[in-house]
Amino acid sequence: MDVKTFITIMMNNQIAIAIAFIFFSLSFTVVGIFSAKHKKNTTADYLLASRNVNPILTALSAMSTGQSGFLFTGQVGYAYVSGISAIWLVIGWAIGDYLAWWLVFKKLRQVSEDTNSETVSAFLGQETSGFPWIKTITALITLAFLGSYAAAQLVASSKALHTVFGWNYYWGAIAGAVIVVIYCFSGGIRADIWTDAIQSVVMIFSLILLLVTLLFNSGGIDKIWTQLEAIDSKKSANVSV
Repeated sequence: MDVKTFITIMMNNQIAIAIAFIFFSLSFTVVGIFSAKHKKNTTADYLLASRNVNPILTALSAMSTGQSGFLFTGQVGYAYVSGISAIWLVIGWAIGDYLAWWLVFKKLRQVSEDTNSETVSAFLGQETSGFPWIKTITALITLAFLGSYAAAQLVASSKALHTVFGWNYYWGAIAGAVIVVIYCFSGGIRADIWTDAIQSVVMIFSLILLLVTLLFNSGGIDKIWTQLEAIDSKKSANVSV
């Protein structure tokens, strides 16, 4: 059996997919609950993991948080519809992330520790007195955007479960939400970072597997590029009409 046949069989094997899904879901949950053994009963530990998380784990967590549902559902779907022009979305994302980490996040990390600020709202409102309107507004903005982000991730996971197992969208979203709530309430941000790091490793290997499968089934990079350019040309023709 050659590599192409093996990969095709594995990708089409529903039992293997189900086992992998259950295994990784349980792994994330177990890791999240295990992180509770390292927690301290303080707000700073719940929100910031006492600021002592390994930078590599933090980086992996940031990657998983920013590019999980977007990468496997949004970006892939956009490339399928738009063709090679979808690469600009990736380039813009990478440049934006780099500038944010270089110009904002590093300094924010240092200054927030000096001022003992545990949240962005607390950091921005530390110099205000009286009614903490800055804290209130920034907290509402954070809640709105993070709530939308969490909803988008649950939608992405429910669509994936619907495609693979035929689950109802609602049940997929509920299953994802239950898993996240369990480990987040168990270990706080530390649980989130640890599980995100594992998810990042899984994502990296999954992307490599998808790339290998794509190369085998499409006949190489040149043919993939040609097909993507054809989508661009077709889209441009439709716009012109």
